[in-house]
Amino acid sequence: MVFSSTTAWAGRPLVTEDAGVLAETECEWESFLGRQTEPKVTLGATQIGCGIGSNTQVALGTSRERDAHTGSNYTTLSGKTAFDNADYALPRVALAYTLLGGREQTDYLNYISAEIKGVLTIPFGSWLLHANAGLLHSHQEHASRVTWAVAAERLGAIGSLDLMGEIYGDNENSPWVQVATRWTAIPGQLYFDASYGIHTSGARSHMATVGMKLAF
Repeated sequence: MVFSSTTAWAGRPLVTEDAGVLAETECEWESFLGRQTEPKVTLGATQIGCGIGSNTQVALGTSRERDAHTGSNYTTLSGKTAFDNADYALPRVALAYTLLGGREQTDYLNYISAEIKGVLTIPFGSWLLHANAGLLHSHQEHASRVTWAVAAERLGAIGSLDLMGEIYGDNENSPWVQVATRWTAIPGQLYFDASYGIHTSGARSHMATVGMKLAF
């Protein structure tokens, strides 16, 4: 399993989560395609999320990974709750949580992992700064890892293009460094995005994704 960590959806096209939540009855449909080298893996994924009130949103996602020999299907149930007011000019804090299940070797959906993390977003002029710290427990490995991520997002950097960069990882592996962009096709409704990342380990694996989001 390569792409389908519990951070795979986060704040597309970033892996780093942001502290914003959908308002009650607001929904988003997101999809993306990805490809990674070393090992070679391709991915197709889609997710729908909605605000349910009380500063909380929930989402259900599904994805399929394929390498040179096999394919695996995954299902993600995630949520996020903000603990501060809705003033986006002030720092915001949230708690994000995810359950991951998959059909890797059987026809049955098996529990794979769970993650919980704190999220901080700080506005700074036209920039948004994000930081995450969490704990991911792998049922398959019977072990836990500390996860972390930091990102900077420049809104409207070039017209309707947002530019962003991030670094993320855990306490057991070398981090990933990634750049990304998001284009607003229809303000408040339709967005397209792309990302490109490099793993700082000796293998220097590369990962690229393209995606879209429809808000309604």
